[in-house]
Amino acid sequence: MFIIPNCTPPPIFGIEQVSSAKLLGVYIQENFSCDIHFKHIITVSSQRLHILKALKRQGLSLELLHCVFHAIIVNKIMFAISASRVLQINSLFKRAFKYGYVKSVIKLEELLLDYDDKLFTKATQGNHAMHHLLPSPKSTCYNLQTLGHGLSINQIKSELHKNTFINRLIFDDCY
Repeated sequence: MFIIPNCTPPPIFGIEQVSSAKLLGVYIQENFSCDIHFKHIITVSSQRLHILKALKRQGLSLELLHCVFHAIIVNKIMFAISASRVLQINSLFKRAFKYGYVKSVIKLEELLLDYDDKLFTKATQGNHAMHHLLPSPKSTCYNLQTLGHGLSINQIKSELHKNTFINRLIFDDCY
């Protein structure tokens, strides 16, 4: 295992050196770990469960509690999420179901798949910023039933390239 030595740059007069910083709502640490960001998300989400508790005591219906839960907790979790913390996030979702704030137990894996599908569908439209990343539509001289997304599939040689967002969804929805 290769260990990078601590190579902190020399201090610059008037600029404070920090071990982490918040940029666009995401905490970035000097070692690019996501621990501080994840702890912040779980702390804020747990605090927001108390808001739902107060709303439930005020008589808000399950339908509206579910909507508020998605608005103030799920959206916070889904922004810049680290997939390595699936178990802890799912336990927060189970707790919300146990307290009666959502209609059913939400699973992070299903949310991620749903968000991927929605983004891919939007990207296949010509006016989306990611449209230029998609492969060209496949063309055949046969009049066949259209299945899947209708895009040509190129040969992928490396696992890293296969697991990129676009390729993962192209191969997932090709049949």
